[in-house]
Amino acid sequence: MIQPLCRYCGKPLRKSVVTVALNSRQPKWRGGISRPDRPSSKEEAQRLFNEVIVSLRYGEDERGRYVSEVGLWDGVTYRDRFFCKGEHAQQFAYSALNYAPTLGTASYHEALKAQQEKEQS
Repeated sequence: MIQPLCRYCGKPLRKSVVTVALNSRQPKWRGGISRPDRPSSKEEAQRLFNEVIVSLRYGEDERGRYVSEVGLWDGVTYRDRFFCKGEHAQQFAYSALNYAPTLGTASYHEALKAQQEKEQS
């Protein structure tokens, strides 16, 4: 699958990533997930998950270095389908309307028609 690009600026869209804290017994951690596992490498951590590891952090304590956090991506989901940020969606809409001034939703066209009919009566 080719990574989708922002329809406005052409940058790659951000993946939808879930953060998992490792070596932790807290039920929930900063909006992510916690697991008690304590892998020592990316390869060991990858064996714990079916998703793709796109980021990781290491921690260190009295027992040594370990993977303390991973960012997981399901291989399919992105934060948005078309734009890298809301501002670009808005700028794209203005560009589209400059190019095609009659462009609008069905609701817009219905309201415009009602407005025109009201003016004619």
